[in-house]
This record gives sequence, C-alpha cells and structure tokens, in this order.
Amino acid sequence: MDPTESHSVALMRKKLGIEQVFEEKDVLELVRALACMPLAVVQAAAYITKLAPRFTVTQYLKEFQKSDRKLVKLLEHEAGNIHRDWEAKSSILVTWQMSFDHIREIRKPAADLLALMSFFDVQTIPEILLRGPPDESDDDNSIELDNCLDFEDDIQILCEYSFISVRQDGETFQMHRLVQTAVQRWLHVHDEKELWKSQFIQNLLLAFPTGDPILHWEKCCALYQHVQRALTQRPNSEETLKDWALLLYRGAYRNPQEAEELATKSNMELEKILGPENPHTISSGILQAMSCSLEGRCNDAEESLSRLLKMCESVLGNAHNITLEAKENLAEIYYYQSRFQDAEELWAQVLQIKKASLGERHASTLAAKGNLGISYTNAQNPEKNQTRLRKGLTLLSEVFEVRKKNLPGGHPSTLMAKSSISSVYIEQDNLKEAEKMETALLESYKKIFGDEHQYTLFSVVKLGAIYTYMDQLEDALPYGIAAVESYRKTLGEKATYTIGSMGNLTIMYGRLGRFKKAEPLAQAVFEAKRASLGGRNPETIDAMETLAMVYEGLQRDKEASSLRWEVTKARVDAYRDKHRRSFTVNNLLSLTAKLLVSAIDRFE
Repeated sequence: MDPTESHSVALMRKKLGIEQVFEEKDVLELVRALACMPLAVVQAAAYITKLAPRFTVTQYLKEFQKSDRKLVKLLEHEAGNIHRDWEAKSSILVTWQMSFDHIREIRKPAADLLALMSFFDVQTIPEILLRGPPDESDDDNSIELDNCLDFEDDIQILCEYSFISVRQDGETFQMHRLVQTAVQRWLHVHDEKELWKSQFIQNLLLAFPTGDPILHWEKCCALYQHVQRALTQRPNSEETLKDWALLLYRGAYRNPQEAEELATKSNMELEKILGPENPHTISSGILQAMSCSLEGRCNDAEESLSRLLKMCESVLGNAHNITLEAKENLAEIYYYQSRFQDAEELWAQVLQIKKASLGERHASTLAAKGNLGISYTNAQNPEKNQTRLRKGLTLLSEVFEVRKKNLPGGHPSTLMAKSSISSVYIEQDNLKEAEKMETALLESYKKIFGDEHQYTLFSVVKLGAIYTYMDQLEDALPYGIAAVESYRKTLGEKATYTIGSMGNLTIMYGRLGRFKKAEPLAQAVFEAKRASLGGRNPETIDAMETLAMVYEGLQRDKEASSLRWEVTKARVDAYRDKHRRSFTVNNLLSLTAKLLVSAIDRFE
C-alpha cells in the first residue's frame, strides 16, 4: 500500500465512523477503484453511512463494479436534477461536469479531445487514434508543427485536471473509469454523445490496416480492445452505422474466438443498410461463414459459402475479387471435408482467372498457385503419386522464388511459401531437410510475431509432426502439448485448429503408451469431428479408429471392438488410401492453404 492509498484508506475509515463494521481489504479495494480521489472517497463513505446498516462497503463495491448505469447512480448521489442543481457539490459527478464546462469555455479543443477519449478503452489510448490523418494537400510544415503544439497544450490541460495521464511509453494515455463515465454522462446531457461516438468510430476505422491483418498483427492487436468497446456502442445515424459495421468486420479478423459474433453483427447491419448483394455485405458474409469453420461447423460454412458464391457469380461476375475469395474459401472447406477433387477444381479455376487478369507474377496469382500446389501434395488424396508431388513442389518452389526475389527474407509471405515447401518434404519423407527448414521458420515466426501468433503455432504443429514421423516422440511431445495449449487459449476448445492439434497429441501419447492421457483427447476429437463433419467423413473415421486403438491400449476390449466394427462399416462407404499416414497431415496442409490465402492474396 503506497502513501496515497494509506491516506485514502484513513480518510474512508474516518468518514465511515467507528459504528461501521468493514473488512480492511474491501476498503483498500474500494479506494483503489475510486482512484484515491478524496471527493470520491468522501462521497462513497457518505452514501454507505446514510444507508447503514443495510448497506456495507462490500455492497457498495459490488454495485460500483456492476455497470456504468450503476456507477452513474452512485456518482450522482445527492446531486439532484443534473440540469438545475449545479451547486450540489457533494456529487463528484456534478463537480467534474462543472470542470468540463470550464475547460470548454477556456479551451474548447481540449474539451473535444476529452470527449473523444472517453469512447476508447481507457487503459491504453494511442495518440494515433486521437489525431486526424495528416493533411497531405498542404506542404507547409509549420501548420503541422502548430497542430502538434496545440495537441500538446490540450493534453497538458487534461493532465493538470487529472482527467487523463500519460503512460510511460509517452505515446499512449489512460483515463480512469470514473472520469470516462462522468464525461459520457456530460455528453449525454449536452446532446453530443452521438457526435463523438461517430468520430470515435471513424478514427478507429481509419486506423485499421486495409491489407491482410495477419501481416499487420501487432497493430491489429493494439486496436482490438477498442473494437470491443465499439461493439457495445451501436450508433444511430445510418452513415455511421455503415462505418461501425465495417469496423466490426475488420475487427473480426483479429480474434477468432469472437470472430463469429463480430462478423454476424457486421453482416446484419450491412445487409440492412446496403442490401444483401452489396460487395461489403457479401464480404462480411464470407467472413461469417469462415468463422463458422473455425468453430468446427464446416457444413454450415459450406452451405453459406455455396450460396454466396452463386450470388457473387450472378451479381459481380466470375472474375471479381470477391467472387474469387468466395471460391477459394469454399475450396478450403472442401479440402477439410476431404473432398479433394472438388477443392482442386476450384483452386485451378481461380488460378486460371488470376493468370489471365493479373499476370503470372502478381501476389494474388502466386497465392492461387500455392494453394493448387498444396492440393497436389496432399497425403490423403487418393490420386497422390510421385508425379503429382513433383508437380506440387514445382508450383510451390516457383512461389517461393518470386517471393524471395521481391520481398525481404523475413517477410511473412516469403516465410509461408517456404513453409509450404517443407510440407512437401514431409510428404517425400525428406524429414531431415524438413526439420532444418521448419526449425529456422519457427525462430523467425517467434521473432516477428511472438509465441501465440497462428504462423508460429502452425510451425510448432509441423515440428511436432516431423519428430513424430522420425520416431523421436519425446522430442515431438513438447511441441504437441504447446500447440494444444496455445490453440485452446487463442481460439477456444472447439476450434478446428484446436481439434486438429489435439488429434496429433493423441497420436503422440498413444505411441508412447500413455493411453490414460490419450483417452480424453481422443474422445474429444472424435466427438468434435462427428459433430462438424458427419459420421462417414474420412476424418471422423480416422478419429474413431484412433479412439479404438486407445481403448485397446487401456484394455477396454469391449468398447474397442464395438468401435472397430463401426470403423469397418464406415470404410465400406468411404474409400481410403490403405497406405496413408496415421498422423493428421490433412490438418497441417489445410492450415497451410488457409494461411497462404490469408497471407499472400491480399498483399500488394
């Protein structure tokens, strides 16, 4: 407890009086929530004392933390009518609002800045979100300098009133929740809340990168907490509603666990405003469908994408970039469903169109070429042979060479092209070369993106696979565990990639004879595959067979025998390659396809 907190706790005790019974930890937590502001502490104590013994410090703290509406009620205690009783100085809310009015009188830009800041997440407000975009039409640097000095003057005034503070990095600000709530209430009283809400949404939308969010991961991460704030602040005006919906659409790329909610809201609003056939609406629908696939609902995703693709072809034409995006994403779903020929046909169509319209060396054409190359190298495709493997490797090598020539060695697009080649090495049993290449890739991903970025996790999964194929199971296990834990944390328990990594970890535990650890994983994977793909899908059958093997390892022979019989019946209806690998390579290559489309297709 620092000196300021000690002083605030002593003040709270004094104002509560000896009659009050309270827990010291609750008093400390409450004064911290009140930012140790004397006026707020005195008012809280007065409120508690007035309602004692039916109202305690603990109850006040709970009410305080519930919602902004509850907070306003507590802050307005004894304030009377906010429009008439401006002299009721026992209310911290009214006292602050008098200060807001004073700032507006002496320096309106500072008051406007405070109004705008109140809509952001208060913990970290980046300076870049508060300034408008630079005026490129004026070459006079003196104007830019004047604007910079004016901004600093505004910040200084707000800091002097203790309404905001500058964080240690010098580029971001923070505002206490009490102040945020008071400012929002003040704007509501003056009928300006919608005005500044609109400005907040516009600033945030302009700040979002327009390219692939994976290539701008750090910036998207910094902005996402503010998108979460925007999610609960639906504007009233139609024009701002459009911007709000587009903002949610862009924000959906950042967090797969919340992607479906954001994409669904975005799609609903855009459909109301722009109509179902507008390109923005269709794009948000595609994102909504792909978020379903991330949650393992591939059949729902297929149905939506098929409908959207028909609409695109009818409204936008076969060569429109959104039509091609829908086709590529539908191909990915087919691929995951083990409908390899359907996926390959769509990818081939996309490549042909992009070659004709964009040229051989365009980034988007290279992405399509990479996806087709992946389909040729798929281990589970019944058409797999050495000729197709060589053809796939040729396509992927062409992509890598162009990327290496035109982009820095550490660029994500170059790295992912290289990763695709390592996948081919795996299929060719060139495991030493694959291990060498993937180890270097993992270090690059960690350095550029951090430990939990999907590129990094994908590389972790692949290294686990490589060591498993090399029978170095003790080396493989840490990668398998790390992948499952990270995917659970970043995507959620039921996400497609989480389930795939759990299946791989099941194989590792099973081959190590650790069947007790393997059993819950195998059960979860089988149930998830059956729910998302159906009981006769090859992926589901594989998961069922793996669970049967685990039961055999646990000497649960009756359950194992029953599942074996189910597997036999299922394989009658689903032709399988007799010599396929037991490890789920399909998950790895499907993820490669997804990332190639995501990383390269939008890069210009």
